[in-house]
Amino acid sequence: MSHRPPGSDPLTHETRFAKTADGVFLAYQVVVPFLMIVWTSFKTARPGEPEFLEFTFTLANYIRAFDSPSFWRTTTNTLTFALASTLLAFVIGAFIAWVVERTNTPLKPLAYLTAIVSLGTPYILYVGASMHMSSTTDAMCSV
Repeated sequence: MSHRPPGSDPLTHETRFAKTADGVFLAYQVVVPFLMIVWTSFKTARPGEPEFLEFTFTLANYIRAFDSPSFWRTTTNTLTFALASTLLAFVIGAFIAWVVERTNTPLKPLAYLTAIVSLGTPYILYVGASMHMSSTTDAMCSV
């Protein structure tokens, strides 16, 4: 067994290069679109028009968005839904946790299993299942 000084491992330079290349690629994939979104939000000209690249900026898009009644209605609906969903999930989760931990309930191992399995289930399966269950033609629980 030989001891090499730090940095002399041949894979170290390749690994460092790969990590740097991945970081640069990821930054390009994230930062460039983000900057484009920010730039476009301060412009009235659309991309492709000559005025789009000029250094004239405006808050007209933000004023139009915040003046719209549908913006505030949508924001209120979103926040209400998020708060209600969070509260409902917390109450149900706290109740199930209390039942499993503090009582002598049957099938306790099944409760532990379902909690762990649900963490590993891809969310696209939840979407497909909820769409199927709420379908108007072949719904299992349509309203």
